[in-house]
Amino acid sequence: MKQKVMRSLMVSCLKATELIEKKSLMPLSWTEKIKLKLHLSLCDLCVHYQHQSKVIDEWLQADETDTDNSTSDNTSLKERILKVLPLRE
Repeated sequence: MKQKVMRSLMVSCLKATELIEKKSLMPLSWTEKIKLKLHLSLCDLCVHYQHQSKVIDEWLQADETDTDNSTSDNTSLKERILKVLPLRE
């Protein structure tokens, strides 16, 4: 019985990244929250992905509200993001 419950709660990294992105746009259901928390407790790569996604979202929001910055200047935004995010090898 416990194994069935655990299997139903476990999600792949692909599904976890989908939930991470969905979470940034709208609230997750309680089952999605549990599935994501369980996965993140076991997967360091997805924790890293979640951090990177959050940083990128914050930079994009800051860029949208910055009136002095042209939104067409994607190169400078990309450079700023790459300075903040450590590359994982």
